[in-house]
Amino acid sequence: NEKIQVWDIPVKSEELARKIYRRALKGEDFQKLAKTYAETSDLKNRKGYLGFRFRRARMNEVTRRAFKAGPNKIIEPFRIGAYYHVVKTGKYEPAYQKSFQDVRASIEGELRTQKEREMKKQLIEELRKKYVVWINESLVRRLN
Repeated sequence: NEKIQVWDIPVKSEELARKIYRRALKGEDFQKLAKTYAETSDLKNRKGYLGFRFRRARMNEVTRRAFKAGPNKIIEPFRIGAYYHVVKTGKYEPAYQKSFQDVRASIEGELRTQKEREMKKQLIEELRKKYVVWINESLVRRLN
């Protein structure tokens, strides 16, 4: 799936959002601006970094605008709910088909795990047929 790197600075004031946008356009460090102005603690702590966002059928508005703008852009402030968002995009990676060699190890691991689950289930069924299992309910209740 294609993906794009995204930073976001949410603020409650449109005027402040426009000020941040102008400063970012002039080349000020976007992460420092986010650390200073972001009005949500999670984005303030992460310096506005949302990470790589994937293109999906249901994208949020920030991700949708990031893909529309393209890589390495600063997006003019826009409002979502109570916040105005100033968004910066970074690296873009297009969708691609992985080769068999790239996915072979993960496929083998998944198949091994699936086979182990099946064997464990089969062993448990065989043991239950062979041995009687009694559960002492009163003892189990006392353990809680």
